[in-house]
Amino acid sequence: MKYKLLFAACLLFTSFVHAQNITGIWKGYFLTGLGMFREKYNYEVQINQLPSKALRGVTYSYHTTTFYGKALLKGVYNGSTKNIIFKEDTLVEMRAGFGTSPCLFTCYLDYHKIGTTESLEGTFTSVRVSDGGDCGGGTVYLERVQESDFHKEDFLTKKQPATRPAAPPTRSLVQKAKPPVITRKPPLLKKDTSQLSIQQPITKPPVTEDTVPRRVPVPPALTKRENSLVRKITTDSPDIKIDLYDNGEIDGDTITVYHNNEVVAYKKLLGTEPVTIHVKATAKNSLHEFIMYADNLGKIPPNTALMVITTGGQRYELSISSSLQKNAKVVIQYQP
Repeated sequence: MKYKLLFAACLLFTSFVHAQNITGIWKGYFLTGLGMFREKYNYEVQINQLPSKALRGVTYSYHTTTFYGKALLKGVYNGSTKNIIFKEDTLVEMRAGFGTSPCLFTCYLDYHKIGTTESLEGTFTSVRVSDGGDCGGGTVYLERVQESDFHKEDFLTKKQPATRPAAPPTRSLVQKAKPPVITRKPPLLKKDTSQLSIQQPITKPPVTEDTVPRRVPVPPALTKRENSLVRKITTDSPDIKIDLYDNGEIDGDTITVYHNNEVVAYKKLLGTEPVTIHVKATAKNSLHEFIMYADNLGKIPPNTALMVITTGGQRYELSISSSLQKNAKVVIQYQP
């Protein structure tokens, strides 16, 4: 039996509270392909969230515990935006048969908690390890668990060493001892930047969340096509709603929507029911760039859509068109 193992790297967009710590074991699956050709693989991620907000860990992509790939992960947690950039760094072990095609994933996941169940779910894109070519995409679902199907990493099993209680001082020491006098200042500690993600340059921290926008690397999909500006809109409301419909005959058009380089809708079918996107602006004078990426052209090229934007009590209807060579871009500026 031939197994196709895919090794995943995750860009996790989470919506959890500030105090949330994602250190632990997350186990589930990912699905590749479409329709009757969809394939399901087991997927386990062991994450260590460091005090510097950097992330380290490993992934296991597998059919069974004897046919698998293991990779190291690096990432960074942005506490102000509650986002995680989580990227596979090195393939360290591979046990698979002939014809295996290892790939590196970029995942876009949301954190959810219902009762005692914590989950990460969303979508991914991938590239081949051999040549960096497109390896396809799909969906991911993980839940926090206590036990691993593989070896638990040291950061999950390591315990703090027990401290031996100090012996009580003798009467003579109590009588003679004096409090120490500090005659010099302690040395300044240099900030450790070695744990920062390799995807983000080392920069000074932002002054406030309202003045400095978060920078996200441009996805490869957006660099291979022309991004044509359809319209720029200015609004004084932080609430932005976008509805997308098929603009004409329903012919199987599907699109992926990026908001400031992040996926907010993945391979959605356009029809009479809207594909709805909600965005809440937080930074003053911030630009919100929406790019419509055509996953296919349907039965009647090009890929066309009706975009309805509702913000600040205004309604805008735009007819947009995208192809395999050109994306459609709409920019909304928030000026309160």
